[in-house]
Amino acid sequence: MDNYLYNKSKVNSSHGRQKRKPWFEDRRLVPKIRKNIRQFIEFAEANNVENGKIKFIVDEQYSVDHVNKSTELILYDDGSEKEGFIIPSKPDAPYAKNVTDNSVTLGWADAAGGTEKIRKYKVMYRKHSDASFVDKNENEKEEKWSEVYTNANQKKIVISNLPSKATFVFKVQSITAIGLSAMSGLSEPIETLTKKGG
Repeated sequence: MDNYLYNKSKVNSSHGRQKRKPWFEDRRLVPKIRKNIRQFIEFAEANNVENGKIKFIVDEQYSVDHVNKSTELILYDDGSEKEGFIIPSKPDAPYAKNVTDNSVTLGWADAAGGTEKIRKYKVMYRKHSDASFVDKNENEKEEKWSEVYTNANQKKIVISNLPSKATFVFKVQSITAIGLSAMSGLSEPIETLTKKGG
């Protein structure tokens, strides 16, 4: 046993095996593992508060030869493993398709990566404040995010009843049967128009 653990050259030469690189030195594998871990963390954070039905378990196992390593996400639905599960991708940052004095029509792209069908989208928005002009003291509260939902899996929504000449930022999240995707990036600041005749 000691020879096997501490003198691998003898073991490898006696069995005619090639010496392999450890998984953490594989330049193709490490970025893939990092991407999968980042997606998992974003998915877990997005679903930690809102979905009490989801539990996350992290396990680490080596493959048989203790050299190759990868990441895999397994979804259990009612105790049964769901084959080939892929985390829902996060949508791209929303953008303005149309702006009036009291509404903004938003659109966004979504690669729709993942195995779960998108049921609808959650769009969040709030007034934009330029951080360089805001005094960052501990007593100041940031404005809360307002939420609206699309009727189906449309990648477009009209947000109405907004004040004129006000600037907002928006973000989007897809909703699937198993939970929420990671939140998109923020939109560019979008300003409603000046009210006509006002």
